[in-house]
Amino acid sequence: MRSYILLFALCALAGVLTAQPVRKNTPEAMLAVANEQRDKTDFFRAAEWYEKYYEQTKDNSVLYEIAAAHFYERDYAKAEKAFKRVVDNKKLNLSNYPQLNFHYGRTLKMNGKAEEAIPVLQAFLSSPGAVEPFRTLATSELEGAQMASKMKAAPGVTVENAGKGINTQNGDYSPVINQSNGDLYFTAYRQEEIIVVKGETGDYTSQVMVAKKAKGVYKDAVAADKDINREGFHHGNVYVSPDGKEMFFTRVLLNGNTVSESKIFRSNKQGTGWAPPKEVATVNGSYIAKQPCLGELYGKDVLFFVSNMEGGKGGFDIYYCTRSGDKFEAPVNLGGVVNTPGDDETPHYRGGKLYFSSTGHPGMGGFDLFSSVWDGATWSKPENLSTPYNSVADDQYLTFDQEG
Repeated sequence: MRSYILLFALCALAGVLTAQPVRKNTPEAMLAVANEQRDKTDFFRAAEWYEKYYEQTKDNSVLYEIAAAHFYERDYAKAEKAFKRVVDNKKLNLSNYPQLNFHYGRTLKMNGKAEEAIPVLQAFLSSPGAVEPFRTLATSELEGAQMASKMKAAPGVTVENAGKGINTQNGDYSPVINQSNGDLYFTAYRQEEIIVVKGETGDYTSQVMVAKKAKGVYKDAVAADKDINREGFHHGNVYVSPDGKEMFFTRVLLNGNTVSESKIFRSNKQGTGWAPPKEVATVNGSYIAKQPCLGELYGKDVLFFVSNMEGGKGGFDIYYCTRSGDKFEAPVNLGGVVNTPGDDETPHYRGGKLYFSSTGHPGMGGFDLFSSVWDGATWSKPENLSTPYNSVADDQYLTFDQEG
Protein backbone atom coordinates (compact mmCIF):
# COMPACT_ATOMS: atom_id res chain seq x y z
CA MET A 1 0.00 0.00 0.00
CA ARG A 2 2.81 2.39 0.89
CA SER A 3 4.34 1.86 -2.58
CA TYR A 4 1.03 2.74 -4.28
CA ILE A 5 0.68 5.89 -2.14
CA LEU A 6 4.22 6.96 -3.07
CA LEU A 7 3.59 6.26 -6.76
CA PHE A 8 0.36 8.25 -6.65
CA ALA A 9 2.14 11.15 -4.97
CA LEU A 10 4.88 11.20 -7.60
CA CYS A 11 2.35 11.10 -10.44
CA ALA A 12 0.38 13.91 -8.85
CA LEU A 13 3.56 16.00 -8.48
CA ALA A 14 4.47 15.33 -12.10
CA GLY A 15 1.00 16.45 -13.13
CA VAL A 16 1.41 19.68 -11.20
CA LEU A 17 4.83 20.32 -12.76
CA THR A 18 3.70 19.65 -16.30
CA ALA A 19 0.64 21.80 -15.77
CA GLN A 20 2.80 24.83 -14.91
CA PRO A 21 3.27 27.23 -17.84
CA VAL A 22 6.80 27.30 -19.29
CA ARG A 23 8.28 30.74 -18.77
CA LYS A 24 9.84 32.26 -21.86
CA ASN A 25 11.87 35.39 -22.28
CA THR A 26 9.56 38.06 -23.59
CA PRO A 27 10.87 40.44 -26.25
CA GLU A 28 10.75 43.25 -23.71
CA ALA A 29 12.90 41.23 -21.31
CA MET A 30 15.38 40.38 -24.07
CA LEU A 31 15.75 44.04 -25.00
CA ALA A 32 16.21 45.01 -21.35
CA VAL A 33 18.97 42.40 -20.94
CA ALA A 34 20.66 43.54 -24.15
CA ASN A 35 20.65 47.17 -23.04
CA GLU A 36 21.94 46.18 -19.60
CA GLN A 37 24.84 44.19 -21.08
CA ARG A 38 25.67 47.06 -23.43
CA ASP A 39 25.77 49.50 -20.52
CA LYS A 40 28.10 47.08 -18.70
CA THR A 41 30.30 47.04 -21.83
CA ASP A 42 29.75 43.30 -22.20
CA PHE A 43 29.32 43.68 -25.94
CA PHE A 44 29.48 39.96 -26.71
CA ARG A 45 26.37 39.24 -24.66
CA ALA A 46 24.74 42.49 -25.76
CA ALA A 47 25.03 41.44 -29.42
CA GLU A 48 23.67 38.00 -28.57
CA TRP A 49 20.56 39.37 -26.84
CA TYR A 50 19.93 42.07 -29.46
CA GLU A 51 20.01 39.36 -32.13
CA LYS A 52 17.54 37.21 -30.16
CA TYR A 53 15.25 40.21 -29.74
CA TYR A 54 15.46 41.01 -33.47
CA GLU A 55 14.72 37.41 -34.46
CA GLN A 56 11.44 37.55 -32.56
CA THR A 57 10.34 41.11 -33.32
CA LYS A 58 12.09 42.16 -36.58
CA ASP A 59 12.42 45.53 -34.88
CA ASN A 60 14.77 47.41 -37.21
CA SER A 61 15.62 49.95 -34.54
CA VAL A 62 18.10 47.55 -32.93
CA LEU A 63 20.10 46.78 -36.08
CA TYR A 64 22.51 49.63 -35.38
CA GLU A 65 22.93 48.43 -31.77
CA ILE A 66 23.81 44.95 -33.09
CA ALA A 67 26.43 46.37 -35.44
CA ALA A 68 27.94 48.61 -32.75
CA ALA A 69 28.12 45.73 -30.27
CA HIS A 70 29.98 43.53 -32.77
CA PHE A 71 32.33 46.43 -33.54
CA TYR A 72 33.19 47.08 -29.90
CA GLU A 73 33.74 43.37 -29.21
CA ARG A 74 36.19 43.51 -32.16
CA ASP A 75 34.35 40.97 -34.26
CA TYR A 76 34.83 43.07 -37.37
CA ALA A 77 33.57 40.43 -39.79
CA LYS A 78 30.17 40.36 -38.07
CA ALA A 79 30.26 44.14 -37.60
CA GLU A 80 30.74 44.69 -41.35
CA LYS A 81 27.73 42.53 -42.21
CA ALA A 82 25.65 44.20 -39.49
CA PHE A 83 26.51 47.75 -40.58
CA LYS A 84 25.72 46.84 -44.20
CA ARG A 85 22.37 45.51 -43.01
CA VAL A 86 21.70 48.97 -41.57
CA VAL A 87 22.90 50.78 -44.71
CA ASP A 88 20.74 48.63 -46.98
CA ASN A 89 17.61 48.76 -44.83
CA LYS A 90 14.99 50.85 -46.65
CA LYS A 91 12.75 51.11 -43.59
CA LEU A 92 15.29 52.93 -41.45
CA ASN A 93 15.76 56.69 -41.42
CA LEU A 94 19.54 56.76 -41.74
CA SER A 95 19.64 60.41 -40.67
CA ASN A 96 19.10 59.03 -37.17
CA TYR A 97 22.59 57.53 -37.41
CA PRO A 98 24.81 60.45 -38.43
CA GLN A 99 28.08 58.54 -37.77
CA LEU A 100 26.98 55.36 -39.57
CA ASN A 101 29.32 55.70 -42.55
CA PHE A 102 32.21 56.59 -40.25
CA HIS A 103 31.86 53.31 -38.35
CA TYR A 104 31.06 51.31 -41.48
CA GLY A 105 34.10 52.73 -43.28
CA ARG A 106 36.37 51.95 -40.34
CA THR A 107 35.05 48.40 -40.22
CA LEU A 108 35.70 47.86 -43.93
CA LYS A 109 39.25 49.12 -43.51
CA MET A 110 39.87 46.86 -40.52
CA ASN A 111 38.75 43.91 -42.63
CA GLY A 112 41.35 44.74 -45.26
CA LYS A 113 38.91 46.36 -47.68
CA ALA A 114 40.64 49.71 -48.01
CA GLU A 115 39.38 50.37 -51.55
CA GLU A 116 35.76 49.84 -50.43
CA ALA A 117 36.28 51.96 -47.31
CA ILE A 118 37.47 55.04 -49.23
CA PRO A 119 34.13 56.09 -50.82
CA VAL A 120 32.24 55.31 -47.59
CA LEU A 121 34.54 57.56 -45.55
CA GLN A 122 34.40 60.25 -48.22
CA ALA A 123 30.59 60.12 -48.08
CA PHE A 124 30.73 60.57 -44.32
CA LEU A 125 33.06 63.58 -44.56
CA SER A 126 30.62 65.32 -46.90
CA SER A 127 27.65 64.63 -44.59
CA PRO A 128 26.16 66.69 -41.72
CA GLY A 129 27.33 63.99 -39.30
CA ALA A 130 30.99 64.88 -39.84
CA VAL A 131 31.34 66.88 -36.63
CA GLU A 132 34.33 66.83 -34.31
CA PRO A 133 35.97 64.65 -33.19
CA PHE A 134 34.57 62.34 -35.88
CA ARG A 135 35.71 64.59 -38.73
CA THR A 136 39.33 64.48 -37.59
CA LEU A 137 39.18 60.74 -37.01
CA ALA A 138 37.49 60.08 -40.34
CA THR A 139 40.06 62.20 -42.17
CA SER A 140 42.79 60.10 -40.58
CA GLU A 141 40.94 56.88 -41.42
CA LEU A 142 40.57 57.98 -45.04
CA GLU A 143 44.27 58.84 -45.28
CA GLY A 144 45.05 55.46 -43.72
CA ALA A 145 42.84 53.62 -46.23
CA GLN A 146 44.50 55.42 -49.13
CA MET A 147 47.92 54.64 -47.63
CA ALA A 148 47.05 50.98 -46.94
CA SER A 149 46.13 50.40 -50.57
CA LYS A 150 49.69 51.40 -51.59
CA MET A 151 51.73 50.40 -48.51
CA LYS A 152 54.88 48.32 -48.97
CA ALA A 153 56.34 46.02 -46.32
CA ALA A 154 59.30 47.17 -44.24
CA PRO A 155 62.43 45.49 -45.68
CA GLY A 156 64.20 42.70 -43.81
CA VAL A 157 61.48 42.10 -41.24
CA THR A 158 59.87 38.76 -40.50
CA VAL A 159 57.25 37.90 -37.87
CA GLU A 160 57.47 34.57 -36.04
CA ASN A 161 55.35 32.96 -33.35
CA ALA A 162 57.14 32.82 -29.98
CA GLY A 163 56.20 29.17 -29.67
CA LYS A 164 54.32 26.84 -27.33
CA GLY A 165 56.68 27.59 -24.46
CA ILE A 166 55.06 31.02 -24.23
CA ASN A 167 51.77 30.98 -26.09
CA THR A 168 48.70 29.05 -24.97
CA GLN A 169 45.04 28.83 -25.99
CA ASN A 170 44.35 31.80 -23.70
CA GLY A 171 45.63 35.38 -23.88
CA ASP A 172 49.41 35.97 -23.88
CA TYR A 173 50.36 39.56 -24.59
CA SER A 174 52.20 42.78 -23.67
CA PRO A 175 55.77 41.36 -23.81
CA VAL A 176 58.97 43.09 -22.77
CA ILE A 177 62.52 41.78 -22.47
CA ASN A 178 64.71 42.45 -19.43
CA GLN A 179 67.81 43.82 -21.16
CA SER A 180 70.07 42.94 -18.22
CA ASN A 181 69.54 39.16 -18.38
CA GLY A 182 67.29 38.43 -21.37
CA ASP A 183 64.27 37.26 -19.34
CA LEU A 184 60.92 37.73 -21.08
CA TYR A 185 58.08 39.31 -19.07
CA PHE A 186 54.54 39.28 -20.38
CA THR A 187 50.88 39.14 -19.34
CA ALA A 188 48.78 36.00 -19.50
CA TYR A 189 45.74 34.08 -18.33
CA ARG A 190 46.80 30.61 -17.28
CA GLN A 191 43.61 28.55 -17.22
CA GLU A 192 42.63 25.44 -19.15
CA GLU A 193 38.88 26.03 -19.31
CA ILE A 194 36.93 28.86 -20.92
CA ILE A 195 37.20 32.03 -18.82
CA VAL A 196 34.02 33.92 -18.00
CA VAL A 197 34.52 37.06 -15.92
CA LYS A 198 31.56 37.77 -13.65
CA GLY A 199 33.14 40.32 -11.33
CA GLU A 200 32.98 37.94 -8.35
CA THR A 201 35.69 36.89 -5.92
CA GLY A 202 37.64 33.99 -7.36
CA ASP A 203 37.34 35.07 -10.98
CA TYR A 204 40.37 34.38 -13.13
CA THR A 205 42.81 37.26 -13.37
CA SER A 206 45.69 38.12 -15.66
CA GLN A 207 49.15 37.69 -14.21
CA VAL A 208 52.68 38.89 -14.84
CA MET A 209 54.63 35.94 -16.25
CA VAL A 210 58.38 35.48 -16.75
CA ALA A 211 60.25 33.06 -19.00
CA LYS A 212 63.94 32.35 -19.50
CA LYS A 213 65.66 31.64 -22.79
CA ALA A 214 67.28 28.26 -23.32
CA LYS A 215 68.97 27.28 -26.60
CA GLY A 216 67.45 30.28 -28.33
CA VAL A 217 63.88 29.54 -27.22
CA TYR A 218 61.76 31.03 -24.43
CA LYS A 219 59.95 28.36 -22.42
CA ASP A 220 58.71 27.27 -19.00
CA ALA A 221 56.96 30.55 -18.22
CA VAL A 222 56.00 30.94 -14.56
CA ALA A 223 53.99 33.54 -12.66
CA ALA A 224 55.97 36.34 -11.02
CA ASP A 225 56.11 36.71 -7.23
CA LYS A 226 52.82 36.87 -5.34
CA ASP A 227 53.87 40.33 -4.18
CA ILE A 228 53.59 41.36 -7.84
CA ASN A 229 50.49 39.33 -8.73
CA ARG A 230 48.12 40.38 -5.98
CA GLU A 231 45.05 38.17 -5.63
CA GLY A 232 41.81 39.61 -7.02
CA PHE A 233 43.54 42.08 -9.36
CA HIS A 234 44.56 41.94 -13.00
CA HIS A 235 48.22 42.68 -13.77
CA GLY A 236 50.05 43.62 -16.93
CA ASN A 237 51.88 46.25 -19.01
CA VAL A 238 55.22 45.26 -17.47
CA TYR A 239 58.28 47.42 -18.01
CA VAL A 240 61.75 46.49 -16.71
CA SER A 241 64.42 49.19 -16.56
CA PRO A 242 67.50 48.68 -18.81
CA ASP A 243 69.68 47.82 -15.78
CA GLY A 244 67.11 45.26 -14.61
CA LYS A 245 66.76 46.87 -11.17
CA GLU A 246 63.24 48.28 -11.46
CA MET A 247 59.91 46.93 -12.61
CA PHE A 248 56.86 49.04 -13.40
CA PHE A 249 53.47 47.50 -14.12
CA THR A 250 49.72 48.15 -14.10
CA ARG A 251 47.36 46.73 -11.47
CA VAL A 252 43.68 46.74 -12.46
CA LEU A 253 40.44 46.10 -10.62
CA LEU A 254 37.36 45.14 -12.63
CA ASN A 255 33.70 45.62 -11.80
CA GLY A 256 32.16 43.05 -14.13
CA ASN A 257 33.70 43.96 -17.49
CA THR A 258 34.32 47.59 -16.55
CA VAL A 259 37.66 48.89 -15.26
CA SER A 260 36.92 50.48 -11.90
CA GLU A 261 40.55 51.11 -10.98
CA SER A 262 43.83 51.06 -12.89
CA LYS A 263 47.06 52.18 -11.24
CA ILE A 264 50.80 52.02 -11.87
CA PHE A 265 53.12 50.31 -9.37
CA ARG A 266 56.90 50.06 -9.04
CA SER A 267 59.08 47.34 -7.54
CA ASN A 268 62.85 47.14 -6.95
CA LYS A 269 64.96 44.09 -7.60
CA GLN A 270 65.54 42.13 -4.39
CA GLY A 271 67.87 39.15 -4.58
CA THR A 272 66.55 36.82 -7.25
CA GLY A 273 63.05 38.24 -6.98
CA TRP A 274 61.22 41.54 -6.56
CA ALA A 275 60.41 43.62 -3.48
CA PRO A 276 56.75 44.29 -2.59
CA PRO A 277 55.60 46.93 -5.09
CA LYS A 278 54.57 50.46 -4.16
CA GLU A 279 52.06 52.67 -5.91
CA VAL A 280 53.50 55.53 -7.98
CA ALA A 281 51.26 57.99 -6.20
CA THR A 282 51.74 61.18 -8.24
CA VAL A 283 51.03 59.33 -11.49
CA ASN A 284 47.76 57.76 -10.33
CA GLY A 285 44.42 59.43 -9.70
CA SER A 286 40.68 59.01 -10.17
CA TYR A 287 41.31 58.00 -13.77
CA ILE A 288 42.83 55.07 -15.62
CA ALA A 289 46.64 55.02 -15.57
CA LYS A 290 48.44 52.21 -17.41
CA GLN A 291 51.33 51.10 -19.64
CA PRO A 292 54.38 52.67 -17.93
CA CYS A 293 57.89 52.92 -19.36
CA LEU A 294 61.00 54.96 -18.60
CA GLY A 295 62.55 57.48 -20.98
CA GLU A 296 64.26 60.85 -21.22
CA LEU A 297 63.05 64.36 -22.08
CA TYR A 298 64.85 67.70 -21.79
CA GLY A 299 67.86 65.90 -20.34
CA LYS A 300 65.86 64.43 -17.44
CA ASP A 301 64.55 60.96 -16.67
CA VAL A 302 60.80 60.64 -17.12
CA LEU A 303 58.10 58.02 -16.78
CA PHE A 304 55.82 57.72 -19.80
CA PHE A 305 52.35 56.29 -19.25
CA VAL A 306 48.84 56.28 -20.71
CA SER A 307 45.71 57.81 -19.21
CA ASN A 308 42.20 59.01 -19.96
CA MET A 309 42.41 61.86 -17.44
CA GLU A 310 40.47 65.04 -18.18
CA GLY A 311 42.09 67.65 -20.41
CA GLY A 312 43.54 65.21 -22.95
CA LYS A 313 43.30 65.28 -26.73
CA GLY A 314 40.63 62.57 -26.73
CA GLY A 315 40.36 58.91 -25.70
CA PHE A 316 43.60 57.69 -24.13
CA ASP A 317 46.64 59.95 -24.35
CA ILE A 318 50.33 59.47 -23.60
CA TYR A 319 51.67 61.48 -20.63
CA TYR A 320 54.99 61.80 -18.87
CA CYS A 321 56.16 62.60 -15.34
CA THR A 322 59.63 64.01 -14.68
CA ARG A 323 61.60 61.90 -12.21
CA SER A 324 63.66 63.06 -9.25
CA GLY A 325 65.10 60.07 -7.41
CA ASP A 326 62.19 57.87 -6.38
CA LYS A 327 59.66 60.68 -6.79
CA PHE A 328 57.74 61.78 -9.87
CA GLU A 329 56.29 65.20 -10.65
CA ALA A 330 52.74 65.90 -11.87
CA PRO A 331 51.71 64.36 -15.23
CA VAL A 332 52.18 66.37 -18.44
CA ASN A 333 50.39 65.60 -21.71
CA LEU A 334 52.85 64.69 -24.46
CA GLY A 335 51.08 67.06 -26.85
CA GLY A 336 49.18 67.11 -30.12
CA VAL A 337 51.93 65.82 -32.40
CA VAL A 338 51.74 62.36 -30.80
CA ASN A 339 48.30 62.40 -29.16
CA THR A 340 45.10 62.48 -31.23
CA PRO A 341 41.31 62.48 -30.72
CA GLY A 342 41.60 58.68 -30.94
CA ASP A 343 43.47 56.39 -28.54
CA ASP A 344 47.26 56.69 -28.28
CA GLU A 345 48.82 53.96 -26.16
CA THR A 346 51.65 51.49 -25.35
CA PRO A 347 54.63 53.90 -25.31
CA HIS A 348 58.17 52.51 -25.47
CA TYR A 349 61.14 54.89 -25.55
CA ARG A 350 64.55 53.98 -26.88
CA GLY A 351 67.45 56.13 -28.05
CA GLY A 352 65.46 59.31 -28.63
CA LYS A 353 62.63 57.52 -30.41
CA LEU A 354 59.16 56.85 -29.03
CA TYR A 355 57.28 53.80 -30.30
CA PHE A 356 53.56 53.70 -29.64
CA SER A 357 50.21 52.50 -30.98
CA SER A 358 47.33 54.67 -32.13
CA THR A 359 43.86 54.64 -33.61
CA GLY A 360 44.05 58.36 -34.39
CA HIS A 361 46.97 58.51 -36.85
CA PRO A 362 46.56 57.19 -40.41
CA GLY A 363 46.87 53.42 -40.28
CA MET A 364 45.75 50.12 -41.74
CA GLY A 365 43.05 49.46 -39.19
CA GLY A 366 42.49 49.55 -35.44
CA PHE A 367 45.71 50.14 -33.53
CA ASP A 368 48.77 50.59 -35.75
CA LEU A 369 52.34 50.95 -34.53
CA PHE A 370 54.13 54.26 -35.01
CA SER A 371 57.42 55.93 -34.13
CA SER A 372 58.29 59.55 -33.43
CA VAL A 373 61.75 61.07 -32.91
CA TRP A 374 62.56 63.53 -30.11
CA ASP A 375 65.07 66.20 -31.20
CA GLY A 376 65.46 67.72 -27.74
CA ALA A 377 62.57 70.15 -28.12
CA THR A 378 59.83 68.64 -30.30
CA TRP A 379 58.49 65.35 -31.60
CA SER A 380 58.62 64.51 -35.30
CA LYS A 381 55.49 63.61 -37.23
CA PRO A 382 54.67 59.99 -36.29
CA GLU A 383 55.69 57.44 -38.91
CA ASN A 384 53.64 54.30 -39.53
CA LEU A 385 55.88 51.21 -39.13
CA SER A 386 54.16 49.58 -42.11
CA THR A 387 53.76 45.84 -42.62
CA PRO A 388 54.51 43.29 -41.29
CA TYR A 389 54.46 45.16 -37.98
CA ASN A 390 50.97 46.39 -38.81
CA SER A 391 48.06 44.61 -40.37
CA VAL A 392 44.31 45.05 -40.81
CA ALA A 393 43.86 43.78 -37.24
CA ASP A 394 45.00 45.47 -34.01
CA ASP A 395 48.79 45.44 -33.46
CA GLN A 396 49.36 47.16 -30.15
CA TYR A 397 52.48 45.68 -28.64
CA LEU A 398 56.18 45.80 -29.44
CA THR A 399 58.95 43.62 -28.01
CA PHE A 400 62.58 44.76 -27.95
CA ASP A 401 65.69 42.64 -27.45
CA GLN A 402 68.96 43.84 -25.98
CA GLU A 403 70.10 45.35 -29.26
CA GLY A 404 66.79 47.07 -29.94
